[in-house]
Amino acid sequence: MLHFFSSLRVRLISLVLITLIPAFGLTMYTSLEERQREIREVQENAERQANLIALDEQHLVDGTRQLLAALAEMSEVRYNTSECSAHLGSLLKHYNRYSNFGVIQLDGFVSCSALPTPGPINLGDRSYFSETVEFGKFSIGDYQVGRITGKRSINFGYPVLNETGHIQAVVFAALDLEWLSRTEMITEGQLPPGTTFSKIDSNGILIAHSPDPEKWIGQPVPEKFLLETVMESGNGVIVAPDSDGAMRIYAYSTVTSPLFTEKLYVILGIPEEAALAQVNGTFGRNVVILGIVAVLSLAAAWLGGDFFFLRRINLLIKTAKHLGAGDTTARTHKSISYGRSELSQLARIFDQMADSLEQREADLKSSNRELAIAYDATLEGWMRVLDLRHKETEGHTMRVAQMTVELARAMGMGEAEIKHTHRGALLHDIGKIGIPDGTLLKPDKLTPDEMRVMRQHPVLAYEMLSPIAYLQSSLDIPYCHHEKWDGTGYPRGLGGEQIPLAARIFAVVDVWDALRSDRSYRKGWPEEKVLDYIREHAGTHFDPQVVGIFLHLVKKS
Repeated sequence: MLHFFSSLRVRLISLVLITLIPAFGLTMYTSLEERQREIREVQENAERQANLIALDEQHLVDGTRQLLAALAEMSEVRYNTSECSAHLGSLLKHYNRYSNFGVIQLDGFVSCSALPTPGPINLGDRSYFSETVEFGKFSIGDYQVGRITGKRSINFGYPVLNETGHIQAVVFAALDLEWLSRTEMITEGQLPPGTTFSKIDSNGILIAHSPDPEKWIGQPVPEKFLLETVMESGNGVIVAPDSDGAMRIYAYSTVTSPLFTEKLYVILGIPEEAALAQVNGTFGRNVVILGIVAVLSLAAAWLGGDFFFLRRINLLIKTAKHLGAGDTTARTHKSISYGRSELSQLARIFDQMADSLEQREADLKSSNRELAIAYDATLEGWMRVLDLRHKETEGHTMRVAQMTVELARAMGMGEAEIKHTHRGALLHDIGKIGIPDGTLLKPDKLTPDEMRVMRQHPVLAYEMLSPIAYLQSSLDIPYCHHEKWDGTGYPRGLGGEQIPLAARIFAVVDVWDALRSDRSYRKGWPEEKVLDYIREHAGTHFDPQVVGIFLHLVKKS
């Protein structure tokens, strides 16, 4: 029994199961937390909007007070000259927030107006006029429909004093509520599509609304149940159907506005499906990913040989990191012994490379050229190891490396960069040493699961080579040669010029050589058929510019 549990396969399977069970639980918990967070964020948006409205309206009141104070000092207003209306009319063109300016004499009649009046207009019954005359200071009126403008507005009054300091008239400004509603709307793109914004008074009348403010301002709130809830609590959030039956998250908050003596309320109505779309999508995606990970992890754990395989790969990576950091004494044989397997051969070649580097560092520190030769010889050795492992693609690496260099040179790439491109072409399939033989050497087409495993080889290549400083500039091809121009490639889904140029060049050459070569599941294609395929996939799989130069190069040679 103890021997059974001492098996590495059993231990790994047990570890995978122990890890996956809480992972599924955490996914559920996280989804619920995210849902609550989204709802809280909607409430915070409503409160934030309420605070912004109060602040903006206070600034608006302060600005109007200053404007009217300036008008009250103007000679055209103080002395009620014939130019008064024309002057106010000119001023109105520059202040679209107001629907009118005017002057009211103490008898209540309008003596001067930015807009023409149909006849004598008496505004003596307006509250802002009465308060300004009575207290001699700036006053704010009630919600009204203007007798001159016919528009919904809030009027402001300011005393006009004579030389003795007594009130002789009242100058007023009419704030356009439709303009105010438009400025208080939520900026498009800040909230999900379909969001509604409302501001209501204590009687349930809409003071502002988005969308369609001109349709709703002055109308009662259509959702009666919502009005009762808002009036009762003042601040909160509920999930309920709207007038069309669609579920919405309603967040509401109280606004203390200097424009209104009574309380106002801001309401945001966000479609529940839109508000929680990201949360639901993330949860579904996480469940699918966890399921895939569980299947792949258990399958990998069951194959005991993979454990030892990965252990050796990790050791190679660790040794490569030490070597890349300058520790030339790092060796793989200190932890594992050589054998006859491909990995053992790779470890032997790797150690030989380390021996060569150490010797050259001690004896020939200034000889960068010889060091580069040693590296390139080692890379070719790695590729020969891969060719020995996968007979079907023997010679492929050297052919595509040579053709890639020719194409890169034809595209005007500099010689220094061509060297890195050549190394990257040699190493393009180095990640396949991490692919199980059952998948890599399978004579038939791969299943979807096997294809997902196979598609990991660019990532494995990156993980193996990135710690090696010498190869940092040669990673573009091993890591990105399966990316596609239209963004449908792997492993990162890069598209267009996001894909490094070296990888775009190599992608054309790699497909060209692969299609011309025989495989166990098909015969190699004729040259013309291959070139037709490359032409057809320019702009989807391949960079069109690279394809054009490649076809010219093939035709020329």
